[in-house]
Amino acid sequence: MKIYVASSWRNEQQGGVVKALRAAGHEVYDFKNPSETDKGFSWADIDPNWQQWTNEEYQKALEHPLAEKGFMNDFNAMQWADACVMVMPCGRSAHVEAGYIQGAGKPTIVLMEKEAEPELMYKMFELVCNTLDQVLEHVAALQLAMESIERDRDPNAEEDLLKDFLQFVEGRTYFFEDKDVTAKQVIRAYLNQTGKSLKPTLADKFLPVFAGFHIIVQANPVLRDGKGYMYLSSNDYKNYSDKVKKHG
Repeated sequence: MKIYVASSWRNEQQGGVVKALRAAGHEVYDFKNPSETDKGFSWADIDPNWQQWTNEEYQKALEHPLAEKGFMNDFNAMQWADACVMVMPCGRSAHVEAGYIQGAGKPTIVLMEKEAEPELMYKMFELVCNTLDQVLEHVAALQLAMESIERDRDPNAEEDLLKDFLQFVEGRTYFFEDKDVTAKQVIRAYLNQTGKSLKPTLADKFLPVFAGFHIIVQANPVLRDGKGYMYLSSNDYKNYSDKVKKHG
């Protein structure tokens, strides 16, 4: 998952949050280190006396090439991100960034490990939490949800899965120790062996495959003439791959 971490330059927790999210396998934008050769934007790079600027001087500085570059680095990353984590305490910039990302329909999590003044409008954010573990847990859940949505959006996902399943069952004979075995149980066995997932509604599309499917009920699997037969215990799907032998 692509995550924008919004915070303050003075926040010492920010680096730890970036590191933890990356360790969990996520892509993370670090405004303090946008790239290997860029250590982030600082007003002091434009003028060491920036804190004494008048409003007019500040407005003019917004047009400075360094300000333009720093802004585009952060803004492009905000558009790139799937989600945002705002690490408190932080100032105006981080709140603008988090608000923009949440307003774009992307989930934003607020991490408040230290006591802070209550803020009503934080209700617009996805989650307000107290620990980094809560952030990591919620981001992991968001990742799973995103993957599910992407599968649903893929117009070829169902067709590709059905083709793969047809290849799986083609030219095979199955023996079952359960007389009440159903076609759906074979589908479940296929999913367990391949590690694939299938929405319940999609399972119905697989059932016509079994119109000419040869199912034999037998108490125990046997080997005949050195040929292996497919064998499935309907009570033990998890060990399916250990019990299956391809029909020769």
